[in-house]
Amino acid sequence: MVRQQPAVRGARRRDRALLSVACGYAFDKYRFRHKEKLFGLVLAAVMVPQTVLALPLYLMASEAGLVNTFWAVFIPVLFNPFGVYLGRIFARATSPTRCWRRPGSTGRAS
Repeated sequence: MVRQQPAVRGARRRDRALLSVACGYAFDKYRFRHKEKLFGLVLAAVMVPQTVLALPLYLMASEAGLVNTFWAVFIPVLFNPFGVYLGRIFARATSPTRCWRRPGSTGRAS
């Protein structure tokens, strides 16, 4: 049991980072409806302390039958709003959006 704890922590960190960067990249590069409003919700989630979410997360886990399981610990930490923000800033700084346009979509008439 003690040997599994570092593996679980490593898996949580890896998955959290991958999901956060992927969400941040999507917020920067893709166009979809209500993108800025959703990103505003992500930024608002940064301001909510984790202790406020403890009881609702426990109640949701108990309704789903996940209390005292690995998934009750793993699932709530997958979403990191600050990581999504950093992923968006990193994507904006490292890869320009103009490189992702389709050929022939320059906006000029032929």
